[in-house]
Amino acid sequence: MWGVVRSESGTSTVEVVRFKDGREGDTVEYDLHPIDVGIDRRGVTLTSCYLNVLKEPAEEATPHRRKPQEHIPGQAQKALEALHNALAGDQAITMLPGNRRAVTRDAWVGELTRCRMIDPAAKPDSARNMINRWLRELMAGHRIACQDDLIWLL
Repeated sequence: MWGVVRSESGTSTVEVVRFKDGREGDTVEYDLHPIDVGIDRRGVTLTSCYLNVLKEPAEEATPHRRKPQEHIPGQAQKALEALHNALAGDQAITMLPGNRRAVTRDAWVGELTRCRMIDPAAKPDSARNMINRWLRELMAGHRIACQDDLIWLL
């Protein structure tokens, strides 16, 4: 969560108030400069602004690091490789911040079936249990994340 304070001189300061996996308390001082970007069809001037950073946060001696990736079992590793294949395929969507790609659970199941890791037609309960176990293991190992029906790499 960020907090923004504007001074009377026109400069503003943004502070990282709360950051779940990072450093809190960093501040950036900036000011906004309005610019004209065009004219709409009614002749009204369209304006925007750009941000001029005046003071950046101090560099930390030891930068924040992501959580280390845990070891994952062999079958879960193969399921992760199948997820990589599904993400490289044409069923992946680019929708996450930073142009991350995600696939639906069905696309991943299709790739697992193609790799012959599961056979949902012969043993649907067994396939569902194995997929759920691999999901738990990969999430616990900080390799993937999922929300609703989408799965993506971390």
